[in-house]
Amino acid sequence: MKVVVTGAAGMLGREIVDAWGSGRPQDELIALDRSRLELSDASDVDAFVAREKPDLIVHTAALVRGIAERIAHPTRFLLDNVIMDSNLLNSARKHGVKNFVYISSAAIYPETDDGTFSEQDILTGPLEPASETYGLSKILGTKLCASISHEDGLNYRALIPCNIFGHEALSENAASHLLGAALKKTLDAARDGGPVEIWGDGQSRREFVAATDIAKWIALSAENLAGWDSVMNIGFGQDHAITDYYRWAAEVVGVTPEFTFNSDKPNGVRRRLLDSTLARSRGWNPETKPLTGIQWIFDDYRAETC
Repeated sequence: MKVVVTGAAGMLGREIVDAWGSGRPQDELIALDRSRLELSDASDVDAFVAREKPDLIVHTAALVRGIAERIAHPTRFLLDNVIMDSNLLNSARKHGVKNFVYISSAAIYPETDDGTFSEQDILTGPLEPASETYGLSKILGTKLCASISHEDGLNYRALIPCNIFGHEALSENAASHLLGAALKKTLDAARDGGPVEIWGDGQSRREFVAATDIAKWIALSAENLAGWDSVMNIGFGQDHAITDYYRWAAEVVGVTPEFTFNSDKPNGVRRRLLDSTLARSRGWNPETKPLTGIQWIFDDYRAETC
């Protein structure tokens, strides 16, 4: 099997490449990042797919950042993602790529005060304003996969993960995500002696799943995509208050800081817990808890600074 993984330099993409190398060494794997193929260039994408004729494309590439950047640059999050996704999906369909796994986002679900979502809840209400354009772009990709699967009989599958964590450097990009931000703010407080600021009231709830669990399951299921539903949630099945993640970060660092809450900053969506019943019926069984993710980031940080 010839497999193409986009976004191979990203957190999930790296894990998928590693999972393929360890679990499916017999396959030919092409790992793509922006230096190898610019997905916004339709002609280059079409030429690549026509030349390589992969059996499977796993599409993880996306423009995704923290809430502050999504609020500041909504147009970019809509246009960049729509262009990349439509270019790749159109070329894959055109050149007869039989199997396609698209990584969507839980941002496609409506904003509610206490939401638990199944796949039937897509397009049943307005999106969270801060993530609206990003969510719209992922709705388009998800619906394109479902429509191609229905119309052409191809195995085009959209997976909707909750928040993803994994090994990542404690850089600006990592700090823009909740686990990285919680750890960085805690480390700064430990160094400077000040409080740890949490945006909003800290009571909004977040569900996290490990990139390693997603990667292993996709690699394990590569031969069985025909048996998958066209759209499936892949969540951990349990969520926690944002303040809990900050407490765990403090536990990992070994400090007991004061927490302050900035009511001028957004809470974000109050709750978005995914019902992953469909995926679990296809073998989805994540095991890695988010506290492990905070420990990973901290261990990587110590390795870099020691």
